[in-house]
Amino acid sequence: RCMVVCDASHPCGAGGSFCNYVLGDAGYCESCSGGCADLGLSGDGEAECEEGCTVACDAPHPCGGDKVFCSYASGDAGRCEPCDATRGCADLGLSGAGLAECEAQCTEACSEAAPCPDGAFCDYVSGEGGICRSCVQSCWVGGPVV
Repeated sequence: RCMVVCDASHPCGAGGSFCNYVLGDAGYCESCSGGCADLGLSGDGEAECEEGCTVACDAPHPCGGDKVFCSYASGDAGRCEPCDATRGCADLGLSGAGLAECEAQCTEACSEAAPCPDGAFCDYVSGEGGICRSCVQSCWVGGPVV
C-alpha cells in the first residue's frame, strides 16, 4: 500500500482523510476511523483529524445516529463525538450543554423493573430510577473505599 505524504501546503484533499503529522511538519494521509483522541496522534495530527473527520453540530443541526452526541465545546456549537464506552460523560471534560447532550445520548436509564446489564449498577439518582454506571468508570472515581 502506498503512503501519501502530506503537509500544510499539500493537504490530503479527499473528504474522510487527514494528515497525521507523524514526521513533525509533515506526515501521511490516513482515513478517518474512530475518535481522533484515541489514535495516539501528535497535537497537530489530532487537530487535523478533528478538523477533517468530525462533524460540526449545534441545536438546529444535531448529530445523527445512535450513541453520538454534540460536545458544544464552543458554547452554542461543537463537534459530534462518539459515546465513550469506558468513561462516563463527567470524565470527558464536558460542561453545560455538552454534558447534558452526552448524558442524554450515552447513558442508559434503569430502575428496579429495568436493571442494568452485567458490569454496571443503577445509581438511582431520582429515587426510583437513575442511569447505569459502569463499575470500572464509577466505582473508583474518588479512589478506593477504605
